[in-house]
Order: sequence, then structure tokens, then C-alpha cells
Amino acid sequence: MKLKIWLRLEKQDLDQRIRHYSRFRLLLLLATVFGFLFSVFWLWQKTNSLAVKFFDQAIIGWILQIKTPGLINFFSLVTYLGGKSFTTLALVILVIVLVMHHRRRAASAALFSLAGSAALVFLLKIVFGRLRPSGCLPGNDCFAFPSGHATFSFYLYGLLAYLSWRFVPMSLKRFFLVGSFLGVLVVLIALSRLLLQVHYPSDLLAGFFLGGSWLTLTILLIDILY
Repeated sequence: MKLKIWLRLEKQDLDQRIRHYSRFRLLLLLATVFGFLFSVFWLWQKTNSLAVKFFDQAIIGWILQIKTPGLINFFSLVTYLGGKSFTTLALVILVIVLVMHHRRRAASAALFSLAGSAALVFLLKIVFGRLRPSGCLPGNDCFAFPSGHATFSFYLYGLLAYLSWRFVPMSLKRFFLVGSFLGVLVVLIALSRLLLQVHYPSDLLAGFFLGGSWLTLTILLIDILY
């Protein structure tokens, strides 16, 4: 009974917050989400074009030229930071920290977005059915578009940057350093997928678009709630 009362009160409060939320900001953030999702489908339509094929092969050719055993070992560790296991664990820890600091609604928004992004990546990979350049991975993981690593890393580390700016008192210089570090980490994770030859560059770009859509949606939810 208490749970029903709590859910009803939460719904009433959310309805009130949405009604008083800036219509301009709402439309801007929703338009950004739509733009990211549209870009994923637009890019998929272009994957068979000569321009995208040339782009993919040119980047892969450059990656093969700089490929060394040392780089493979390094990026084999880096790629783990964008995998499902690590990002899920990191987000669970983030949720616990948010709850401990009385940010339960932000924690709920983060969990909702993680579940949504994982489900959408899984669905889109089946719908598009683009095979990996190196063949199937263990567990019959054969589909590459969009990249799950690019999606989850862009979403998770982008969310960390946003939450740092939103809830942690810090100077602009310190926020810039934190954001730059997380941005470099996302780029390294993307490079690891190319170096390990499990994705095309366009797979990663689509993952960034998809991760950006869920990140923007999470920002919208947290912005409304706080």
C-alpha cells in the first residue's frame, strides 16, 4: 500500500514538473534525441554507398598499418572499459552512489536509460544484420551495426561528465579536465574496436549517435526531475 502511495505521489510530482518545464528546452532536447536516432538509420542506408565503403576501408587500412603486438595488448585492456560487463557494473556503482547522496530520481533515470540503450542496441543489430569484419565473436555475437561498445561508452562516460557538472561543485577548469579525460577514453575505446577488427568505423559512428540519443534523453529526465 505504501508503495502504491509513493508511486502515485511520484507520478503527480513528475506531471507537475513536466507542465512547468521550459517548452523550448523540452523541444530542443527531444529534437536532439530524434536527430541522433535519425542519423543512425540514415547512416545505415549509406553503408552500402561507395563513399561510406571507401571511408571504412581507408580507416581500417590505416589501422592495419600501425597495428603492433604492443598496441593490441593495450587496446585489449581498453576495450573492456566499454563492454557490457564493465559499463553495467560501473553504472550500478554510480546508481548506488547517487542513492547514497539522496539522488534517487537521477539513479532511476540512469537505470532506465541503461536498460533502454541495451535493448535498442540488441534490437537494431538484429534488424540491420551487418556482419563483423572479422566474423562472429564467442557467444554467436556476429552483428556489428551499431557498435555496443561505442553506444555504452558514449552514454556512460557522457553521463558521468554531466552528473559531475550537475551535482559536484567544481571549477570550470576542473570540469574541462574531467570532460576531456572521459572524451579521450571514449575515443580510445572506439579505436580499440577498430584495432581488434570487430567493427567498421561506420558501426562506431552509429554507436555514438545511439549513445548520444540515450544520453540526451537521460539529461532531459534529470533536468526535469531537478
